Amino acid sequence: MIITKDYLKSIKPKVKGIDDKYTWWMYKKLKEMTTFQSKHIDREVFVYKSIPKETEGQMLYTRIYIGWSDGTRCITGYPINGKTEGCYMFGMGNNPRRDKYFEEIKDFFDKYLKIGICSYAEHNSWYGDNRYIEIGNTRKCKYCGHWQKREFYTIKEIKRYEKWVY
Repeated sequence: MIITKDYLKSIKPKVKGIDDKYTWWMYKKLKEMTTFQSKHIDREVFVYKSIPKETEGQMLYTRIYIGWSDGTRCITGYPINGKTEGCYMFGMGNNPRRDKYFEEIKDFFDKYLKIGICSYAEHNSWYGDNRYIEIGNTRKCKYCGHWQKREFYTIKEIKRYEKWVY
């Protein structure tokens, strides 16, 4: 998607430094990607997710990357879910193996505009509880309308003891 000045304005969080429906991290990264010599340039930005694969019996989780192309067959970008920071470069373009490892999320920016952080952070994830409105034993996400029900359960423990008798 081409990131325009208007799109950036529409996803800017309301209070400086405090995430709301939209995150400051996403706003800052998109602003960095679309700024050249202190001026905004409309730039096409891509979002890719890695296709999980099994490695030595462990399933690697899906990562989502946001980035831009420099006109070559490479995508330079940042992971937007998970704890890894930094900028990465991926050989994409006409690479026939690209589809084996990465899949483009074409509707990401439309979803992000509509439901914000919920477009990539699960509702039971690290992204705080302040996005919910609690009503009794249910809660509703303020951003996307997702409902959750609180369930109570009991765990019974059985302890086994040993003793010697005559």
